[in-house]
Formats: sequence, structure tokens, C-alpha cells
Amino acid sequence: MSAAIAELPIPQTASDSIEEREEELQAIGYRDVKDVRIIRSLSIVALVQASLLVISFVVVVYLAVRPAQQIVIERSSEGDRVVAVNGQAVRNGIALGADKPGASDKQTLAREWTAARYAVDPLTREKDLEKMFRLMDPRAAKAYSDLLKTKGELERERNERWQAVWKPQVVEIDKADPYRVNMVGTWEITKVSKAGSGGTEREVKQLIFALHMIRDTDQGRAPRNAQTGFLVDDILDYKELPAAVATSTSSLQ
Repeated sequence: MSAAIAELPIPQTASDSIEEREEELQAIGYRDVKDVRIIRSLSIVALVQASLLVISFVVVVYLAVRPAQQIVIERSSEGDRVVAVNGQAVRNGIALGADKPGASDKQTLAREWTAARYAVDPLTREKDLEKMFRLMDPRAAKAYSDLLKTKGELERERNERWQAVWKPQVVEIDKADPYRVNMVGTWEITKVSKAGSGGTEREVKQLIFALHMIRDTDQGRAPRNAQTGFLVDDILDYKELPAAVATSTSSLQ
């Protein structure tokens, strides 16, 4: 009786049968369903990341090789307006072409240079003189600097504590020379009186001269030439004339 009982098979639990089933499936090449799902999810994530990297690389290359956009802005008393983008007019009735510095740029440079030279403010004088020389061709700037030192004009400005107002009256392109800008303006100077009374003197002059310009071939439009594309390379036919109100003296301290 005991021998017959010992030969009976031992009953298996549900977990034992599942483990045996999994071992059988693995033995014939099947994987766990959870492993398959995890592997598939990781594969999808890796594929998405690779796609995003490729797209970002293509965008970076496109932006790097894309030509710079040209935006033309019109400035007026009413504000700034975009006139054209990449040669395409934003509004009708405007003829567009390549950016070529012209007469208006020369006149702008002449105004900028004369303001830096003749509008004397002791608080900003050093920066103004630096700007004046920067707007000139380097050789012309060196020659003009030497001339001012020889005449002692800048030293006299400091010693007499000049303050001056420059008012341009004529800024026009010469008809015979397109690179010459004729200038006429009044120069009103207030300085310490020479009498030593502690008062001030006011002197008004009319200046007549011309600025000759050249193209800034090294940089084109740039901050050093006030975005005009030109540099001053000579000062021609300079004259100083007494204005209607020549000299006045103040005794106020």
C-alpha cells in the first residue's frame, strides 16, 4: 500500500505550472511579453530621438547657408516703416535696387562730421573728437590732427572753456565733383573773457568750406563711417567770416 502511494505523482501548484510553461517557451525561442514590450518602447524612443537629431541638424545647416535677409526701413517723422524685404516691395510704388551709398549718405556724413568738430560740449568733447577722427580716412585724420596741434586750437578750447553751437545752413553736393560736399554754417562760441573779469564772451562766425569724401572700401557701411559708406579725406577752401552779431561781452558770473 505504501509503495503504491509513493509512486503517485506529486500534485503541482499553479505557479509551478506557469514557470514550467515559461521555461518551455524560452526553450523553443519565445521571450517574455513584458520584455518584448519594453524593447519595443525603447526602440520607438530611440527612433524618435534620432529623427529629432536629424531634423535639428538639417535646420542648423539651412540657417547657416541661408543668405542674410535684407530689410529696407524708411524713417520719417511719423516713425519707421518696413519698405521691402529681400528686394520685394512691401507696398506698391517703390523701385528697389542694390544698396549703393549715394548723395544723401555724403550729406549725412558731412552733418555728422561738422557736428562732432564744431558743436563743443566740454562734457562730451573727447568722445566727439574721437568720432570726428573716426569719420575720416586715417591719413587725413593724422594730417588734420597735426594741423590742430600746430595751431593750438584744441588747447585754446580747453583753456578758454569753450562751449559752441553749430548750425548748418547749406549742405549740398558740388555740381562739378560728386564727392565734394559744400558746407555753410554759423558757429556760435561762448568762452571765458580775455579781460580776466570772470565774465564770458560770445563770438559768432560764419564758416564756408567743403568736405571731400572717398568710399570706405574696407568696410562699406559700418559704425566707423556712421553707416554711410564714405569717409572724409580732405577739407577744402576753409573760410571764417564774422557774422552779423560779431562779439558781445557779459559781466555776469
